[in-house]
Amino acid sequence: MGIQKKQVTVRRVVVESGKLTEGLFGQILIWILEATSEIRKYQIRPDFRIFSENYGSPRTHNIFPSVLRLRHKPVAIQRLPAGLRYAFARENPREIVLSLEKIKEKAANIFCSEEGFQAANSCLHEYFLLPKRILEKKDRLKAKRNMIGIHFRGTDKVVEKTQTNPITQIQFLAFAENLIHWKKPSKIYVASDEPEFVEKMLEKYGNTVFSQRNSANRKINKSAPFRGHPKKCNGRIAREALVDSVMLSRCSIVLQNCSALACFAKIFNPAVTVYRCAAMKQNWFPLAYTEVIPSSVIGIHKETFEATMKYDYFLGNRFKNGLWRFAYFGWLKVYYKGVQIIKKFKNLAI
Repeated sequence: MGIQKKQVTVRRVVVESGKLTEGLFGQILIWILEATSEIRKYQIRPDFRIFSENYGSPRTHNIFPSVLRLRHKPVAIQRLPAGLRYAFARENPREIVLSLEKIKEKAANIFCSEEGFQAANSCLHEYFLLPKRILEKKDRLKAKRNMIGIHFRGTDKVVEKTQTNPITQIQFLAFAENLIHWKKPSKIYVASDEPEFVEKMLEKYGNTVFSQRNSANRKINKSAPFRGHPKKCNGRIAREALVDSVMLSRCSIVLQNCSALACFAKIFNPAVTVYRCAAMKQNWFPLAYTEVIPSSVIGIHKETFEATMKYDYFLGNRFKNGLWRFAYFGWLKVYYKGVQIIKKFKNLAI
């Protein structure tokens, strides 16, 4: 009788999320890239099941493959590397499932540096592809030489105060006019979730302006543009947002107020310059790591700009806030340490 070989079980690895409820760029894609940067260390080629309430398939809620595709074919493995065991969720005869949220938590802020855009771009292009429909639409829009991008993120961002210090459409238009006067572009790609902003740009600059006329260009009681649509439109809303971001990535310069969509253009193409003219109060990548508009664009609106940027995480009162936090928490620590010492001596005396 021949010796029976021990059967080795191999399973494919799947990175799976809970149902995500926030934006495509500010949450979903950046979480995927952060997780990918961690998984990449172990040379694993996993499958992805990322569930989104606002962008996923109406039936499964998965954004793959309608919003994002895998560049690789998932590769099965015998056992999970020890370094990834913290992310283990469950397994079955065919799969080892890892939690996107657990990996993301460990890899959080991994891109928070000057090299972050290039690192994120490397992860994106090594693991993922955009759907063909997005690439076809991008080609139909035809980027031009000396093209600048203008992205006004309105709706909820003009009332949101925990992430940014909102600026109005009128203030943003003034900054855009200064940038256009400075750069004299041959074409201007305009993206916004407020259709009247696109109309104002068309009225002022005519055929120089072109835009994707999409279903996301609507205003719903200052709610985020990815909320309030029928679930059957999830895929289309996501693809339209991706087209805007990809088109902005093909510009030489992009001006935005506080938008993850516009900032993601610099992940698609790290060579593009993305200027921000509104404060970012949180240390969030990529929003907080884009450049602030130069003084030549601020022009006569210096007071408006300074009033806005005093709330910025990196500009504004960071030094003063840092000193205040050090003084407050430093003395608080000394106080509690002193209390512990006093209690210790009291116990010894007893």
